[in-house]
Order: sequence, then structure tokens, then C-alpha cells
Amino acid sequence: MTDGLGYRRYCFTPLVAYITDLPEQQLIACISKNASPMTTATLPQFGDSVPHPRCTGVSTLTQIEDLCHQVHPWDIISFQKKVKEVKLLGVHLPFWQDWKFMDPAIFLVGEILHMCHKFFFDHVLKWCKEVVGNHLIDTRYKTQHKHVGIRHFTSGASHIKQMTGREHRDIQQTLVPMIAKATAHTTLTFVYCIRSMIKFIYMAQNQTYSDALIAAMVEALQEFHAMQHAIVEAEGQWGRVV
Repeated sequence: MTDGLGYRRYCFTPLVAYITDLPEQQLIACISKNASPMTTATLPQFGDSVPHPRCTGVSTLTQIEDLCHQVHPWDIISFQKKVKEVKLLGVHLPFWQDWKFMDPAIFLVGEILHMCHKFFFDHVLKWCKEVVGNHLIDTRYKTQHKHVGIRHFTSGASHIKQMTGREHRDIQQTLVPMIAKATAHTTLTFVYCIRSMIKFIYMAQNQTYSDALIAAMVEALQEFHAMQHAIVEAEGQWGRVV
């Protein structure tokens, strides 16, 4: 690049944030699909209420180096068997390995569409459908009073197969009152649990984050984890809540 005096400089740009969805995050971090690209948590621990340590770039590179001493990385079949044992992907030369100050645990940034809205559609909304029932949820959305600024789902909300972030947000807006006292299974604890997660999703969409906001987000997650047993008790999810 050319500076203000006309001299050409050899510049290296820092990688501040890499915004992508979960599969690509795992690819970049060289982590298998059953592990977190940002922490040391694996699939059985995804529902834990306690934060897990960061999966740093140094620790990942150390694991890769140790495996390369055991099996040659270009012996692909043998190397793949080894890396799967430690939840790695099999990439032995990540692009960020010699990029100064780069760490996937820092530059990989979760984005709202997949980590919040898609999570809501794949899990939270499904729990509510299981507990309340598609017919009753649709009936409540159909009979909802029309109001400026709030979307009215004329045909109900359960039949929508492909949603955009807009539909996710519109359903989140009114889901809590739609499930309240719908059936005997929608207890106060169940409704409170769903409300806590939606509250977290709303706060995650703020333009800026303060210490007070982060504390409120942590509190909302803790409330969800404290009440998540209500989802299993209401038969909205079999086994453990993810």
C-alpha cells in the first residue's frame, strides 16, 4: 500500500471478525461437527449451563502437531482416524496458523440469523409445537387481533417450512402470549423458560453491548437453564434439552 509520502509499504491486515454459519466456523477452526468451534465443549455438553474454556488456536495447532508426529498428514485415511478421536476435522495447515494475533476463538463471531433466529425455529418453536399442538397454535395465531407493527399469520404459524429471519422475528414477538395457558402442560415454569430464551435472543440483537447488558444476557440464560426441566416434563423434548 502507498502511504501519504508516496512510499510503498508491505502491510498485513488484522483479521478482526469472520462472520459465518456454524459448519463453516467448524471448518475454519479445524473442529469436527460434534464439537464447538469456540469452546472445548462437545455434543454431550452443548446443553450445559456452565461455560466451557475457550478452544484456542494454540491448543488446536498443538493437537495437530502432535498428531502429525504420530501419523503423516498425507496418509489421509490413517490421519482421519486419528483426528476424529480428538474431535478435529483433519485439516493440518489452517490458513490462520502463521497469521499474527489470529485466534479462531476470538475472530469467529456468532451471527444473529443462525445462532439466534435459526436456533429459535429448530428448537424453541418445536418445543412449543410439541406441547401446545400445531392446531391450537395455528388457531391462536389466526384469531389474533390485527395491530399495526405486529404481523398477523392468517393461515397460522406451524405450517411454514421455509422461513426467513423476518418470519422468525415476527413469531418471536407473540409466541409467549400464544402459548400461555394453552393446555395443562403449558405451566408457568414452561412459559417462563421459553420467555427467558426469547429475552436472550432480543438482547443479543442490540447494536452495542455494555457490562450491564452482558450481565442481563447471562442472567436470562441462567433462568432458562434453571427452568429447562419444564420442557422435558411437558414432553416438548425427549431426553436432554440441547
